[in-house]
Amino acid sequence: MNLENLSETYQAKLKQLLLHDKRLATAYRLKEELRLIFKLSPDEVSAALDKWRRRAWSCRIEQFVKLQRKIKGHKDTIIATITNGISNARIEATNNKIKLFGTIIQENINSSQWNYGAALSLVMLVIIGITSLLQDNKKEVSGGMV
Repeated sequence: MNLENLSETYQAKLKQLLLHDKRLATAYRLKEELRLIFKLSPDEVSAALDKWRRRAWSCRIEQFVKLQRKIKGHKDTIIATITNGISNARIEATNNKIKLFGTIIQENINSSQWNYGAALSLVMLVIIGITSLLQDNKKEVSGGMV
């Protein structure tokens, strides 16, 4: 979780944890630095990624060492994504809505409030709605509107 999204109580708890666990503090710092790279201007990203990769490699935390290798292999794509302002936020939001919807359906089916046919019909309506939204968005983008 990002520090600015935490309550004061949880910020204090996080700070205490980071003071007592050097490895955790290193991991948290690296995570925050990488997150901030995506807010930089496209001109600054390449150098910042290189600097981050050196820090990640030298920390010797296996997960970050692996991640820095992946970033090295996809650096051009990452820079292009930032330069062009591409984001998968809409897709992630849709996926989360589908998961939540699936959970609601499962709970209602388990409590015998719905039958499977009604649930399937509802799922199909949602999928049709999402598909039409995506198609409308595609038309807007190809038509020059964003």
